[in-house]
Amino acid sequence: MPFVHGGGAGVIVFFLVSGYIISQVLSVEQTTSFLIRRVFRIYPLYIVAVLIQIFTQNMWENLSLKTVLLQLLLLGDFFNVPYTLGGVEWTLRVEIIFYGFMAALKYAGFWNERKHFLIFILLITIGLLSQLPAFPYGLFRGYFLIYGPFLFVGVGFWLYEHAWISFGWFFLLKIMVFVNYFYLISCYQPAWLSAQFAILGFLLFTLAYIFRFKFQSTAFILVCSDLTYSVYLFHNWMFDFVKNHLIAIFTLTESANLLSLALLFVICYLLFVTQNYRASSQ
Repeated sequence: MPFVHGGGAGVIVFFLVSGYIISQVLSVEQTTSFLIRRVFRIYPLYIVAVLIQIFTQNMWENLSLKTVLLQLLLLGDFFNVPYTLGGVEWTLRVEIIFYGFMAALKYAGFWNERKHFLIFILLITIGLLSQLPAFPYGLFRGYFLIYGPFLFVGVGFWLYEHAWISFGWFFLLKIMVFVNYFYLISCYQPAWLSAQFAILGFLLFTLAYIFRFKFQSTAFILVCSDLTYSVYLFHNWMFDFVKNHLIAIFTLTESANLLSLALLFVICYLLFVTQNYRASSQ
């Protein structure tokens, strides 16, 4: 339960993995192609998910066109717009900002001739984030400042692996991120302080990183990997939507959760296949 309660440890692992993978991508892609690929990775399926939720739950009556557009563009927190998809969109907003920040570093040469200065940029940025006012507000108050720096830890893993930084600098980076986490979560989200999301997520990622060469890319693993984004977008609202309809139509009780989970995976798989087919056809 500590690993799944509230999704906190999952968010940590997600950001660590993302920081690590994006570092590898930046090392081989140009800035423009990097940004274009990230936009098409995030937005198409996200937009589909938001529109499906709006239509299936008859939300048009309570949402203005401006609100819908801001939600679709992932700009909601900047204009105090209600969350969509059960609130999971806040992490995508962190991702988008991270992509832009890393693309700017790439463009400025910090992934090439100035790579030895990159660690200083990351450390300074973490220090600046800890001094900013809480963002976002409301239910997820301060989440960007609390969880966002873990993306830099993922970057740190890649930098250390490729000998761009020493273990000492890598250790300092991790310490600063954890200090920032515990300080800000005590300020903005003290109810989650005892959950130890950061430690659990970090340990899980570190163990997976250490034994990464032991893993095999089986067909099952690859399918699960392909489904992660669609499941992420749909799980926090589609599951209950499907479950309520199953109960209402078939008066199910004990089997409702299992059937809803199965249908959720089927829906997410179909959406992934559709998106993948369109991308390959283009």
